[in-house]
Amino acid sequence: MEIKDRIRMIMEREKVPPRVFAETIGVQQSTLSHILNDRNKPSLEVVMKVHQKYDYVNLEWLLYGKGEMMAVSYTHLTLP
Repeated sequence: MEIKDRIRMIMEREKVPPRVFAETIGVQQSTLSHILNDRNKPSLEVVMKVHQKYDYVNLEWLLYGKGEMMAVSYTHLTLP
């Protein structure tokens, strides 16, 4: 699985179309389109914007596909 596929997974989890996702993370719609269509690889800046907005995402998973999608602090929350 490539990073573009992991970005798609985040979009699906959030139930947002590409236009809204691009706006949410603060990138041009064309930038996201080029990434999703495998025309360009995402820059580190784009990856960090995704991670900053969706901070529940494990950065190592987003970058390399290692580990779980959800950061440990979000997967082990306990309710009182």
